[in-house]
Amino acid sequence: MEFAVCDDSAADRNTLIAMVQQYCGQRGIPAKILQFSRAGELLQEFTPGRYHVVFLDIYMPGITGVEAARRLRKRDAN
Repeated sequence: MEFAVCDDSAADRNTLIAMVQQYCGQRGIPAKILQFSRAGELLQEFTPGRYHVVFLDIYMPGITGVEAARRLRKRDAN
């Protein structure tokens, strides 16, 4: 599975990545996790169907997680 983690806090990103790795590891699920510090970075790299799960921080400078989610939904309803 491919995951995207977008959070402006490196500590929070790393915590979430560790949790996803642990979860997937315990279940034998291969995981590729990409991390982004800004929603704009994620939106630039995003292609429909690429990520199985996207984690978004709500409060980020510039584009918020809520706005990023809206833009992602417009590009890929799944």
